[in-house]
Amino acid sequence: MRKINNYEELILEQTRLEIDLQNQKTVLKAEITSLKTRLEPFKNFVAFLRIFKPQGTENSSLLKSGISFGMDLLVSGKLSKANWLLRILSPLALKGITNKLINTKTS
Repeated sequence: MRKINNYEELILEQTRLEIDLQNQKTVLKAEITSLKTRLEPFKNFVAFLRIFKPQGTENSSLLKSGISFGMDLLVSGKLSKANWLLRILSPLALKGITNKLINTKTS
């Protein structure tokens, strides 16, 4: 960076900086677009995992609570010697699937 001595040099430096800013904005937009396209499979996977998310307290019922408790007992007994990841994910998957089934049956 050199020293600015007069008004014309100041204006030239300002226009140079504005052009640099525009170039950086276009590069940043291109990078964001590229990142969005690379993350598309992950977004689809997250959307798939939403079936395992509890739907909220407004739909909780005694039936869902009983099924959830029963799944915990059933899975913990059957998978006591299984892999730790399987012991964590299988109850979540089963609860999500049964909650979806219950919601479709009651709707």
